Amino acid sequence: MKPVRLCIFAFALFASVRPTFPQGGNTGLTFLTLGVGSRSLGMAEAYSAASNDPAAMQYNPATLSSIDATTISFMHRVWIQGTNAEFLAGAFNLGRVSLGLSVYSVSTDDIEIRNTPGPALSTFTARNAALGISFGYAFSPELSLGVTAKYLYEKILVEDAGGMAFDFGGVYTSPFGVRIGASVSNLGSMSELGSQSTKLPKLFRGGMSYTADLAGPPATLTGSLDIVAPLGDGTSHVHFGGEAFLYESISVRTGYQTGYEARGFTAGTGIRQGIVAVDYAFMPTRYDLGSTHAISLSLQLR
Repeated sequence: MKPVRLCIFAFALFASVRPTFPQGGNTGLTFLTLGVGSRSLGMAEAYSAASNDPAAMQYNPATLSSIDATTISFMHRVWIQGTNAEFLAGAFNLGRVSLGLSVYSVSTDDIEIRNTPGPALSTFTARNAALGISFGYAFSPELSLGVTAKYLYEKILVEDAGGMAFDFGGVYTSPFGVRIGASVSNLGSMSELGSQSTKLPKLFRGGMSYTADLAGPPATLTGSLDIVAPLGDGTSHVHFGGEAFLYESISVRTGYQTGYEARGFTAGTGIRQGIVAVDYAFMPTRYDLGSTHAISLSLQLR
């Protein structure tokens, strides 16, 4: 790609979605901003350019083009306050076109119901879900664009609501091997939950990643950096991530997220044997909120 075209591409993706600063919290469906996939979580979600697995559908659908073979992935994440998340996705490479399908569900069990002080009258489960279909198109080996369409659902006690949202992204690989990626997520709306509709948490991600081969035993080292900025609500954050992939089978990961009150450091590991990969991520929190654990199982079909 000529330098002028690269500048136009970068300006269109970054300048048109400028990071914003605190304006008070007024959005819902926070699960849409939470990371998926143990590899990405171990790398502190610095994943808008580093993605090479079905988690791309959450971070940047354009990076689906980097998945060479059909890949099926499932993640289970144990979050704080009894919250559990499951993410099931499949990515399919069809040449220039890549296709992804995903189901993302987050639930919190045993929420107590009271109308007076004293013992709880009963309990209920709050649920959120997103069903997505993603498309990526590789205009060249260097440049890909992508889009995800999502059906959203939320239920609290007896009230429920639905809606639609879209994610858009792009990724470019420079002549020096640096990948530059950006995405805008959750552009859409919800129906009313009770008497009021939920405002979606629109989000911008932009960053870069670089992978280098190391001398000695077979190994690669990946470093990534993302700027994550809510659009119109919240504070911008910087995510740093790194991964060492050793002997084509063992991965060690770490990362850090800036600007959050209760979280920062992340770590993870993984092992790949043939078509099967198992990954684990650990994310401690402050203020005695507990720790988050995630485990993923992936099958890469030839």
